[in-house]
Amino acid sequence: AFVLLWKLSLEPYMDENFVSRAFATMGELVLSVKIIRNRLTGIPAGYCFVEFADLATAEKCLHKINGKPLPGAAPVSKSHQSVGEQN
Repeated sequence: AFVLLWKLSLEPYMDENFVSRAFATMGELVLSVKIIRNRLTGIPAGYCFVEFADLATAEKCLHKINGKPLPGAAPVSKSHQSVGEQN
């Protein structure tokens, strides 16, 4: 087995099952997922460990997901705020 440290933008609703299913929709088998959480709040810290059967599968997943949201993730809306002084 090969374990990969995966840096993702994990939202609070994303649990281990969500991450496993996301990779399954890409056709890849995940052996296990361990999401690292804030000990006080339980909110995901933004990364997880994903265990794959081998290095080739891990690399294939890395290339498929690199820079993209996980399949099934809710779209993120970004707002920009500006603070300034009015004359």
